[in-house]
Amino acid sequence: MIKKALGALALLGFASLPVPALAQHGHYLTGLEGIRAGSLPTNQGAYWKMYNAFYNASTWKDNDGNSAAGKNDLSIYALVNRFGYVSSMQLWGGNVAFSVNIPLQYTSNNKGGTKASRFDLADPSIEPFVVVWNDLQYDALAGLGIYFPAGNFDETKIASAGRGFWTVMLSGGGTYYFDNDRMWTASAIGRYEFNTKQKRTKITPGDDFHIEWSLAKKFDNNWELGATGYAHWQVTRDSGPSAFRKKERAYALGPEVIFRAVPHLHLDLSLRSQWEFASRNAHEGNLTTLTLIKAF
Repeated sequence: MIKKALGALALLGFASLPVPALAQHGHYLTGLEGIRAGSLPTNQGAYWKMYNAFYNASTWKDNDGNSAAGKNDLSIYALVNRFGYVSSMQLWGGNVAFSVNIPLQYTSNNKGGTKASRFDLADPSIEPFVVVWNDLQYDALAGLGIYFPAGNFDETKIASAGRGFWTVMLSGGGTYYFDNDRMWTASAIGRYEFNTKQKRTKITPGDDFHIEWSLAKKFDNNWELGATGYAHWQVTRDSGPSAFRKKERAYALGPEVIFRAVPHLHLDLSLRSQWEFASRNAHEGNLTTLTLIKAF
């Protein structure tokens, strides 16, 4: 159920239908982060992350957890480039940071026999204000993000990449290191989305809350393996004409491996696959993410 798209990984789709047309609700794509989700790739300086997210689902779950009848096939590929910088500026004992996220998305949707596919720009986002704290035993961060409706949005198209509304997102999380060598870690990050009115439909999507977590172990300086998961809850109901009144939710679990592909360049490669379960009013499928991570 990709109900959260970094920058927009689907759209509300035909808001007048008895069920939502696509998998996500808010903007943020839960599952983009896994091992050390509560940490940035560097304590100070620039970094780059390239997410390749593949989502596939053929089931849509109703409010009771039953599979909806008919075709409910959804495939999404999202390519998201994240450019970030951790400065030397100090605030509240931590370093001030920021990032920019630029998402491209291919969507293939078959809803009740209506088929559509499209590759386009999704809604970009910025994190203009982030504070990060680093210690031998832990990392922590808190930040503010903004999604703006620059992607292509058309409420009559079930494969539009844009969402058609602004979102303000608050994030906070951390990573705990169980030993001085930082071989064992536990990490979690939570995000709350305040969604605004979609001007073309006059619908205001309800707020969303997301959690991503991991428990992992390094086996040497080049390999790391762990268990990851995520949860998404729609906190408030949609409002406006023809709004879908029932709330979405989803949970997922899956493994992740990180490989330091080019050690002297500080270039890491992450592969994670997560299977959704107990979804409500949303698609239920698999999210597989291949991420390239570079600290400068």
